[in-house]
Amino acid sequence: IIAVLIMRYKFVAVCGDRSGIKQRWGWIQSVMHDRDDDETAVKVQKRDKASVVFERHHSAQIERSTNLSNGTYAIHTFGGNTERKLCFDVAGRSKKKGAIIHQWKFHGLGNQKYRFELVDEKNAYYTIQCVESGLYAQIQNNSQHEHSEMVQCAKDEENQKFILICVDETKHIYKIMNAHSLMLLTTHNHSQQLHAKIVQRSCYGADDNNADSFLFE
Repeated sequence: IIAVLIMRYKFVAVCGDRSGIKQRWGWIQSVMHDRDDDETAVKVQKRDKASVVFERHHSAQIERSTNLSNGTYAIHTFGGNTERKLCFDVAGRSKKKGAIIHQWKFHGLGNQKYRFELVDEKNAYYTIQCVESGLYAQIQNNSQHEHSEMVQCAKDEENQKFILICVDETKHIYKIMNAHSLMLLTTHNHSQQLHAKIVQRSCYGADDNNADSFLFE
């Protein structure tokens, strides 16, 4: 009996009469509405991330570029090292879908050569196709997470677009942004070791330590 009385007291204290129940339901709806607003704000922030990135790059005199001519290039991992001994390389010269793209000593074979094609001039989107395998570079599983790896896959119109951000046009030095995730490519932990994977990181501005610059030859 005591337990029943306590439960009844709590119910009346919280809800009261029907008007109290309506007030409580209105409060719940308000909280849910606020949460929806928060989720919308996150989506808007995510959608606007590209403009934030480009605004900061622009302030550092770095802009998205369509100046790279369609053609075949080796992508040397720069990392402040002008010796240019390492470059993008499909691991094991694999022709399989899902093969990792890492850095390796430059030897000039087809697994280190990539066709860049400007497929959307308005948005400055390029595709990157490995010459030897004929497959296209993209982030594994189309991930938008930090440190997700770059792989080669069959052609996919939506998830294989990249943006070049010019660092030094005369020397063909660029940063590479994944248009799907709006993250920039880098070697894992900026490593200059063999086998270091090419991954994506969130980066803002020219001097951001997360961002690597790459030399195109």
